[in-house]
Formats: sequence, structure tokens, C-alpha cells
Amino acid sequence: MLARPLRVFVVDDERLAVTRLIRLLGEIDGVTVAGSSTNPATAAAEIDRAPVDVLLLDIEMPGMTGFELLDRLETIPTVVFTTAYDQYALQAFDKTAIDYLLKPIARERLERALEKAARFDGSAGRTDAGDVQRTLETIAAALKTRPAYPERIPSTIAGRTQLIDLARVSHFYASDKQTYAATPPRPVPIDATLNDLEARLDPGRFVRVHRAALVNIAFVAEVKSNATGMILKLADAAHTEIAVARERLNTVKTRLGL
Repeated sequence: MLARPLRVFVVDDERLAVTRLIRLLGEIDGVTVAGSSTNPATAAAEIDRAPVDVLLLDIEMPGMTGFELLDRLETIPTVVFTTAYDQYALQAFDKTAIDYLLKPIARERLERALEKAARFDGSAGRTDAGDVQRTLETIAAALKTRPAYPERIPSTIAGRTQLIDLARVSHFYASDKQTYAATPPRPVPIDATLNDLEARLDPGRFVRVHRAALVNIAFVAEVKSNATGMILKLADAAHTEIAVARERLNTVKTRLGL
């Protein structure tokens, strides 16, 4: 049980990430989800209208970063950053964040961050230096002990977990608030967002082609041009074609050696 009840607001540009965090928050006693948003500008307005105790905040978001969102708030709540990227840790603590959670976020780690938030007095700039150092050390240790890029990834259906060989996955895609791995004979659900997968998987094997798709480079059989840029044709059973977002063209071309 937390030291005091907390009203928590969730901001992440990926709807799947928001849904997963809300599910985890629902498992922690003393937490009320005060709101959520995938749009940082909208979130800033909502938080100013109805202040909250804790803000779970992604950092890399289109249009406005988490740091820029904080700069727009009239009153900054206790902040816990949630991100797939470790390089922002020091900047996060400059914004008086009390914790920094690397995706994929475990329930136990989230609960510890909220326990810290419940004890925090909320005064700007009062983040304890010892807490900062301990959290940075935790991040560093986690990065050192992270295994090499995984070769398999779990998929849980009806309480049964199977391990999916990544070499069989032609692409990952998001649909209807769920992430799927496209594998023969059928797609399987994955309990991770595309941002999580992009951070965890080997960038030499998988490339993000737009917000809703992450492609296994080994399955790219043909590259076609269209009016807006590029289409990748995959060597899977469905001969899937996936358009590349304009802002990702250069990255995709580099990864494909074009």
C-alpha cells in the first residue's frame, strides 16, 4: 500500500503503451488513473485544468518532447519518466524527475517508483541527490546486464506463453490497441509496444518504417517507389507491402544499403 493515495496521469504517444501502463496502475493499491493522452499538447492543457499527483511521461514524442511538455505546465507534478531510451537520464533529473523507468516497464519497478512519489513532498528542486545517484546506478547496471539482442520473443495467449523465433517474424505491426508479430501460419500477439521492440531488438535486423510497423530486413524482397516515397514488398506468404513514412526514408535506405 502506498504511503498516500496518488492521482496519476499517463502521457505516451503510443496508445498501446498507455493501455499497458493503465493496466499496470490498476494492479497497484492506492492509485487512481486521473487521465491519459497520446497527444502531449492536449495532455498539458488537461493537467493544468485538473492538477495531478504524478505524471508518467514519455520523452520522445512527435511534435513535443516530454521535456517541452513540462516547460508548458503552470504547475509541475511529481514526474516519473517512462522511455525506451537511456540517454536522457541526466536531463530527466534536471527536470526534477524522481525516477526514470526504462521500457519495457515491470509492474514491480513501477510500484517502487510510485512508492517513492508517495513519500515525495512535491517541492520543486527537492529531488534527493542520493536518490538520483541510486537511480542512475540502477540504469547503468541494467544496461550492463542487458543480454545481447534476443533471438526469441514471448507471446502469451489464454495464459499460455510460447517463444517466437525472431528469424520467422517478417514484421511487427500495431492494430486495434495490440502489437502483433507476423509469423506463419498466423500473426501472434506480443505484450510490448513497437517502441519497446525497436529499443530491444537488433537494429541491424529490424527497422521501424512507420509508427505502426517494424520490419525484419531479411524479409525485404523488393523496394518500390510511389508518389509519396517508398514501399517495401516482403517475402512472406502474403507478399505484404508496407509503405515507408517520409520521415523514416533516410533511415530505411541506410539500413537496406540503398
